Amino acid sequence: MLRNWDIPIRLYHDETNNIRRLPLGELGLNVPDNKTFVIGGVALLPNAEIAGWQQLRKLLQMQPSAVEIKFKHLATGSYEELLGSRKLALFLQWLLDQNLMTGSASI
Repeated sequence: MLRNWDIPIRLYHDETNNIRRLPLGELGLNVPDNKTFVIGGVALLPNAEIAGWQQLRKLLQMQPSAVEIKFKHLATGSYEELLGSRKLALFLQWLLDQNLMTGSASI
């Protein structure tokens, strides 16, 4: 039985490595590398708000012209390089400080 499947949430997300179409033909896939497609994001429960966007943008040294925070703004490179990203660590700590992860953990 699925729990809480009908709770309305707002989802802010980013998709990585989306190649749009992945057909399988006689010679295999239409792309040379089998990159993992991931959707990652932040879900907000009803009536929850995120404050401090400007603080986060300043912390991450975002360009004023950037309208959204994408994963490529936080980290690039191999898996090990991603884990060592200072900006990714800052972003995750900011989420914790905003109580966003703990608030949604109860779903």
